[in-house]
Amino acid sequence: MRYNEENLTHGGARRGAGRPATSVDKRRVEVLMNEGLSMRVIAERFGVTAAVIKRVIREIKNGQTK
Repeated sequence: MRYNEENLTHGGARRGAGRPATSVDKRRVEVLMNEGLSMRVIAERFGVTAAVIKRVIREIKNGQTK
C-alpha cells in the first residue's frame, strides 16, 4: 500500500494510531504561569509532563486554540 495524505492520519498510517491527545486547560495554565509557577510545578498539578505544559505555553503564545 502506498501512503499519501489521503490515507494518513495523525499519529501513523492506521486510523486511530498514535498517542491520545492530553487535555489541559490553557486558560488555567496561563493563569498559573502569570502567578510565577514553574512549568514543572504546573505539570505536577495537571498530572502531565513538563513537555506537555511547554507545548501548551507555545500554543498560547502562538494564539492557537483547540
